[in-house]
Amino acid sequence: VDEMMSKFVAQLLVRDPITLYKEKIDQDIMNDTDHIQTIIASNWHSIKLKLPDEKSGWKVEFRTMEVQLTDFENAAFVVFMLLLTRTIVTFKLNLLIPITKVDDNFKPAQKPDAINKEKFHFRKDIQK
Repeated sequence: VDEMMSKFVAQLLVRDPITLYKEKIDQDIMNDTDHIQTIIASNWHSIKLKLPDEKSGWKVEFRTMEVQLTDFENAAFVVFMLLLTRTIVTFKLNLLIPITKVDDNFKPAQKPDAINKEKFHFRKDIQK
């Protein structure tokens, strides 16, 4: 496993204990992804990274916020995500950036007040 993937998995394991089902102890880990799916599902409650399958690549699933102050804020998040996804689909926006640029964005993102003081990689032309 490369360094970035090992850091991702380590971050998943830091928060909660591993959930394990008795009937899945002897599963074939090369062909069955239930263990990692359970770990991912139990750690990222607002945004879930979904493993690729035979038909498509990696996916991101947006969920309602883990902690919300009011019902209104929760509803506002859901409506915003609905509008955002419809905009992306309607205008066929391409928001992909190379994974190396995503990796480069992680270091400055962890600094204090990064949003105001640091530079990040973004896609300039999202309609190509």
